[in-house]
Amino acid sequence: MADSYVTDTHALLWYLAGSQRLGDAARKAFDEAVSGEAAVVVPVIALAELAMLMEKGRASISMDDVLQVLRETDGFVIEPLVWDTVSRIQEMSSLFDMHDRLITAEALIRGVPLITVDQAIVASGLVPVVW
Repeated sequence: MADSYVTDTHALLWYLAGSQRLGDAARKAFDEAVSGEAAVVVPVIALAELAMLMEKGRASISMDDVLQVLRETDGFVIEPLVWDTVSRIQEMSSLFDMHDRLITAEALIRGVPLITVDQAIVASGLVPVVW
């Protein structure tokens, strides 16, 4: 695999739901993961946030469907929450949301782009973004 990315919650949701809201470069990164040409890291905190969106009726897919795709696709890597990630969130005071901080920290630690359209993350300049 040549390229690696970290995904935020909404990017993953929109890709799996087939939403037109997903940017072309973001869709390409996910498609490359599905075809085995790239790796997309899915922080477990993004899955937790996705579960909350589902609970609120803001997601059109089920967690079972999400997990099935992630488990069956080698290009998706579910990353647990570890101390190294948590220890970096104080560097991200420009980001209000804890989920955003932890997801951004994962991309920062790995030195890879974050698949996101979140304007707070984009404006922070903390990590390169793909959309």
